[in-house]
Amino acid sequence: MPDVGTRDSCMGTHGFGYVESADDYKVVRFSPDKGVNVYSLRTDSWRRIGDFPHSLPAYFSGTFVNGALHWTWWTLPNEIIGSLDLVKETYGQVLPPLSFEQEVLPPVYRNDDYTHQNLLAVLDGCLCIVCNRECAIDVWVMKQYGVRESWTKFFSIRTIPPVSHQYWDVPHSTVLCILKNGGVLMDIGDCSLVRYNPNRTISSPTIHNSQDCFSAYPYVESLVWPDIDVDSGIQWKHQDQN
Repeated sequence: MPDVGTRDSCMGTHGFGYVESADDYKVVRFSPDKGVNVYSLRTDSWRRIGDFPHSLPAYFSGTFVNGALHWTWWTLPNEIIGSLDLVKETYGQVLPPLSFEQEVLPPVYRNDDYTHQNLLAVLDGCLCIVCNRECAIDVWVMKQYGVRESWTKFFSIRTIPPVSHQYWDVPHSTVLCILKNGGVLMDIGDCSLVRYNPNRTISSPTIHNSQDCFSAYPYVESLVWPDIDVDSGIQWKHQDQN
């Protein structure tokens, strides 16, 4: 990949996606001045597109769904999900669930950390919001892309018992994928994997020779969203949520 040509790129805010109609892979990088550069694998070059129309999103990788990258950011009094269409290279918005206007408050700092934060993810090809709170995690799924009324609360988990409180890092808990049995695999605070099962039980694996903190990502060489069963080779400790 060639140098982007600027030294002011905001390394924390970026994105990657595949443009099926052009059979092209694109990388997106933000600059502090709201400038956005897009790299095309097909042309092996960078180009600057129109400036981002809002304040810079949080320092996370964009979530790729329906041919567009998505980020969240706060423009008081509401949270906004911004999008970048990788085909047209234009910006847009996806409205969060209607109930967010009454139920969800903006992130608040306490002891130099967030007590609440929403993260985006992909579940079964659909855009989803992982609403992290001190006492619970709510996961919402947009069943029909772009239709606000199609947001559905997929599940809600109380503070997860298998995870030691000292490692309970609410802002960075997110979902990884749906399992074959209908359960969901989650990365809790970059320090633990947790499986939430359809019968409302939670499993915490013992991963040997792992570090205290790590990041987990679904992976498959074809870039097709994986349909995996994580039972093999992992010992699970079960706990009932009922």
